Formats: sequence, structure tokens, C-alpha cells
Amino acid sequence: MDAFEQEILNIERDLAQFRLQRYEELPDIDLYMEQVVAYVNKHLEVFNRSGDIPITPSMINNYVKYGIIPPPDKKKYKRRHIAYIYAVYFLKQALTMSQIKAIIRQQIKSNDERSAYEFFCTELERALKNCCGLSQAEPPALKAEDYALKYSAVAIANKLYAQKIIELVKEPEDEQNGTDEQRVEQKMDKKAEKIKVKQESKAVDKKTKEKSEKKKSDKKVKEQNTLEN
Repeated sequence: MDAFEQEILNIERDLAQFRLQRYEELPDIDLYMEQVVAYVNKHLEVFNRSGDIPITPSMINNYVKYGIIPPPDKKKYKRRHIAYIYAVYFLKQALTMSQIKAIIRQQIKSNDERSAYEFFCTELERALKNCCGLSQAEPPALKAEDYALKYSAVAIANKLYAQKIIELVKEPEDEQNGTDEQRVEQKMDKKAEKIKVKQESKAVDKKTKEKSEKKKSDKKVKEQNTLEN
């Protein structure tokens, strides 16, 4: 067995052995943002690619802003918040934010938060084992509303596995290419923002001009009526 094959086995072992804390295992005390970030990142170390931090405060704030997870209670986060953060972290590997919001709402409608989280934990771990060639016994028959979440977990697991392999085989220039692509995207975003601002400015100018012309027209009509009388 060469070094590459050993690394593959190490990746498969780490992913196959990964286990999400179940609901009752999550902290049963209120935590501040920095405590939540430290706790979650500690348990997501296996997915820490190239020194990237899995969860940041800005990410959590965005999840709350988008209405995907409940807002904190007086800047403190509870057990349920951590469950949401874990779920969103993994779901966003394969889904858009709007899709994540939809799938969470769907689950909450048919299950309580704890049951939905426990189900996701089980399906994610099963998917990770399956994608690493460690198949498990098939689960019992699923309810219709569970299929979307189950196969989202499968997609997440396979993408995470692929990312690990890509990280293993990529060349140094890939890092630079990635950086260049990010710069291009940032430039495009800035350009799009400038265009948007310019369009909005034109719309405001047009509206202002229309109001001014209408005012002049009304004044002219009023003056004409005065002369006729």
C-alpha cells in the first residue's frame, strides 16, 4: 500500500467514524456566540479543509437573518440553535439557502425539532459510511416527507468525500487558480452592484423628472384656467 492509498483509507476512516452529537448530548446551557462557534468547530474538525473555519459568527448571523434558524434569546444560544447550526452547515454543502429553509420547514411541520434533528444525524452518518464503502442495513420504510432530507444527506456525504479527495490530490497552482476565481467573482459582484446602483439612480432621476414635469403641467393648466375665468 502506497502513501496515497493510506491517505484514502484515513479519510474513509475519519468520515465513517464521524458522529454528530445527538440532541440530548448538546449543551443544555445558554451560550454566547463565541462559545457556540468554538463548540461547533471543535466537533467539525474532520471537515476543516485547508485551515478553513467551518462556522463563523457571520455565518450564524446570516442563518438568523435568512430565517433559517431561530434568533438567539438576548444574544444567547440554546441547544436547539446548535442543532440548527449543525444541520445547516451540512445541508448547505449540497443545497441553496432557500432550499435549506424549505426542507427545514417541511420537517418541522411533520416532526418536532428534536425528532427532525435526530433523523438527520442518523441519515448523515449512514450516508458517510455508505460512501466510504461501509454499507449498513437499510433503514425502515420512510415517510414521504423524509425522502428529501434522506437524499440530501446522501448528496452531502458524497460531496464531502469528494472534497477530501480533491484536497489530497490538488496541485499548488490549484490554490492560486481558486484565488483567481474568487477575485473574478468579487469583481463581477462589484460590477453588478455598480450597475444596480446606477439603474436605481436613473430610476430615481426619472421619477423626480416626471414629478417635476407633472408639477409644471399642473401649474400651466391652473394658470390657463385662471385666464379663462
